[in-house]
Amino acid sequence: MFSKLQIAELRSPKIVQPILLNLSGVDHQTLYNLDELNAHVSTHSKLWSFILLLDLNDQFSDVDMDYLKRHHRVLAIFICVKPNSNIRFDGANVFPVYKELISYRIKLCAIRFFEDCSKAFLASNEIHAGLALKVRANFLKQQRFTSQQIQACHVLIIPLNTTDSNTYDYQQRLLESCYRLCGEYEPSVCTIHDYLPSYINSDFYKSEDANILCNYVTGICPIRIYLVGNEICIPDSMCKYAFEHELHNTNRFQDHDTYRIVKNEPISASVQLDLRKILNIGEQLVNVIIQEYHDIENDIEFATALEHSNSNLRGREKSTNMKLQESVASSSESPFEFSAAFRIIKQAQDGAKNHDDDDAGDRDINTEIQC
Repeated sequence: MFSKLQIAELRSPKIVQPILLNLSGVDHQTLYNLDELNAHVSTHSKLWSFILLLDLNDQFSDVDMDYLKRHHRVLAIFICVKPNSNIRFDGANVFPVYKELISYRIKLCAIRFFEDCSKAFLASNEIHAGLALKVRANFLKQQRFTSQQIQACHVLIIPLNTTDSNTYDYQQRLLESCYRLCGEYEPSVCTIHDYLPSYINSDFYKSEDANILCNYVTGICPIRIYLVGNEICIPDSMCKYAFEHELHNTNRFQDHDTYRIVKNEPISASVQLDLRKILNIGEQLVNVIIQEYHDIENDIEFATALEHSNSNLRGREKSTNMKLQESVASSSESPFEFSAAFRIIKQAQDGAKNHDDDDAGDRDINTEIQC
């Protein structure tokens, strides 16, 4: 019999905000010291396979994880590190990773687990169990992670005609660049899907709240990086909408509110030839510049905007909170009350509406933010 999957997180009790994974359907346990984690894995290994998440720092670089590294039920050990950290760990199943990338890396590991188990069940002619696990793997592939709360970031990446893997590779590179540019503060680099769900299989343009949601993500972060790649179209209509909204925003350089178009990988000649058509760039931006990923560190305007982004981080959260509440109150048929984290406190007395998950245009705005 195959075990189930569990994420076991080792976290200091002093850390107020845990790492939010939002990995639907996967058990997530939190433990507070290494001995407790070792005991947990030992006593539950007949029922579970484990993905371990360790939030350590440089002073624990010599911690003894030999038992966990050797355990046959431990699929992977992810260690949360900062880009400028010198912490190093040995082990084929040990992976230091930046906190903004943890959800993505753990999701890939979980998908691989369900796919491997599905293949094993199907090979042993246990069709029902095999297909059920395949469905779970496919669900995770389509799932986007969100923080479930409004937390402003320093830089926001919005992918255009590119792949997920290229997006997250660039996110890691940009984090490293921002750390080299920053002084005493820790920069945060997020993607648009840390705030809103994907619109790959639906039309964002048909959403009645499209403009509200677009203003929400642009308000939460004044520095937006649009990432181009080698796909022949922009698969996510929300990202396309956001980009076209930028092109019509004549005040985009006011108060250090700015965007850049960047490429992380070489663009093929055929895509380069059609890029203006793919991006739907109008004649008014005929001289638009697409930067190389490494040019950002030598961009004086970017460095200045980064400092400004840090100085008003909490103010943007408060301002976005207020504007979003006003927009929801004026546009929604059934008003919602939001907490500071934008979670629903209660709905109107007529109760919740039923929404078809396949019709993104009919979702309520709170679902769009928290999905």
